Amino acid sequence: MQNNNSTKETSSSYLLVPVNDRDHTEKQHSHTKNYRLFYATFVSIISTFLFGYNTGNVASAILKIREEFHMDDFQSGVVVAIILISAAGGAMASGSIVDKFGRKKAILSTNIFYVIGPIIMVFSPNYYVLILGRFVTGVSLGLSMASVSLYLSEVSPANLRGVVGLLRQFSVTFGMFVSYIMGFWLLRYYYNWRILLGVGIIPCIVQLATSSFIVESPRWLVQNSRDEEAFENLTLMDVSLVGQTDKAYRIIEDIKKSISQTKFSGGGWNELFHPRYTKVILISVFLNVFQQATGVNTVQFYSPTILIEAGFSEYNSVLYTVLVAAPQLIVLFSLIFWIEKVKRRTLFMCGLLMGLTGIFFLGLGFFDPSQIHSAFSSEGIPSTYKPHLTGVFRYFAVLGMLVFRTSFALGLGHLPQTIATEILPSKIRGKATALSGMVNWTCNFMVSLTFLPLLSRLGATITFWAYGVIV
Repeated sequence: MQNNNSTKETSSSYLLVPVNDRDHTEKQHSHTKNYRLFYATFVSIISTFLFGYNTGNVASAILKIREEFHMDDFQSGVVVAIILISAAGGAMASGSIVDKFGRKKAILSTNIFYVIGPIIMVFSPNYYVLILGRFVTGVSLGLSMASVSLYLSEVSPANLRGVVGLLRQFSVTFGMFVSYIMGFWLLRYYYNWRILLGVGIIPCIVQLATSSFIVESPRWLVQNSRDEEAFENLTLMDVSLVGQTDKAYRIIEDIKKSISQTKFSGGGWNELFHPRYTKVILISVFLNVFQQATGVNTVQFYSPTILIEAGFSEYNSVLYTVLVAAPQLIVLFSLIFWIEKVKRRTLFMCGLLMGLTGIFFLGLGFFDPSQIHSAFSSEGIPSTYKPHLTGVFRYFAVLGMLVFRTSFALGLGHLPQTIATEILPSKIRGKATALSGMVNWTCNFMVSLTFLPLLSRLGATITFWAYGVIV
């Protein structure tokens, strides 16, 4: 009751301001506050930038780590994939953390593991300590992706939600791109994978230093009976509400109704299994399974390894990894300007078609009839086998990799999370998103862990074309 009274007082005090002064104040607010959504978005997506950096840096680092710690294919797969198991745990825990401590604190708390994990890796004396560092870092991956996605969906106006959501995905891809460039530079001139894994601490410092730009989610404030702060943050993030006091308070009332419905319905984990939610839950889960089952992250995590398999030198494999990542970044950036003008289904289907084309060329780049025959024999492909790729033929692998990664930017990379946010009812959205995230991470782990053994047993052509069957 106290909050309602304060709300009315705020509304009344606003109406008592002279019209001319009020108009001047609104114009001033519109001019100065127009950038606050951008600032909050930029600072919060530093966490998802670190997501991209910490998953992408291993692509180049694994080449030197394998040599130093004398690892086989399975151990290399564990180093790459272990981070995804703890990420699944972080994603599951995110639902409780963001509700109890708030979206802002949840985002900032990711820096704890983003700092501790890389420090452990930098000073790791052996394979097992390195795995521990990767595991610790993974907690922040799951927590950051879930908390940033939820935060941006709640603070951004409806007409900008698609664009803001795409900026989150852009930050992930940009983080990977930066990690590839750093990998090329450090491994080329310094041969030091430890620096590559350690420099991810720097963005943490930047985010903590600029954390004041992140304002708390209005929904979380209303949920915790802080209506006045919710009103202030609502108008701060959406300048169209400046001067529209009644409209802003109607939005707050709608948030209250949504929260009360959630409490009334129980909102527990058992709610997810109610028949009326079966369809949307299955769609959300299926999209996340499908995203990872296409094997796109094997290309992102193992690009240099794949290109070395195609016959490129270590230097050229890391260089081409940087080059094939650039179009993915360009496509994502261009989508920011026309994402709201194209139907989700159209983007999704175009992404699938491009993905299928990319996988075909990727497998074609390694095609060898003798390899196909050996793959289906009881012994499998001999460990001494090396693809005989020469001239233009091996560049099919580079072309396939480029097209495949670009297709991910067009549809599969960001649409599963965007579609899930749009179709899931608010009363189950938090836990359903956490469930989908856990499924996503688990599938990602299984694909990343098994990729190198499959590559050794079946060969690149069959492995990639098997992913193509799923697409």
